[in-house]
Amino acid sequence: MYDQKTKSDEKVYGLDVHKDSIFMYILGEDDEKIEEKFRTLIPDLDCLRDLLAFHGVDKVSMESIGIYRILYVVPTLHFT
Repeated sequence: MYDQKTKSDEKVYGLDVHKDSIFMYILGEDDEKIEEKFRTLIPDLDCLRDLLAFHGVDKVSMESIGIYRILYVVPTLHFT
């Protein structure tokens, strides 16, 4: 049975994708919250990728209304 009071050691990552900006959210241990806003230009996406890599992100939940945005964002976030 699922216990809602069980504390997870995992961080939660999310991206909210808009036409001209991407909002990144990280919720970590001890309710640590990190929020950043990025433009959708390649240098900004590189910065987003580097910040996600710095925090050890390997999976992200992403929300966007337009599916075309997913095709634009995902290829630029590959970690090398």
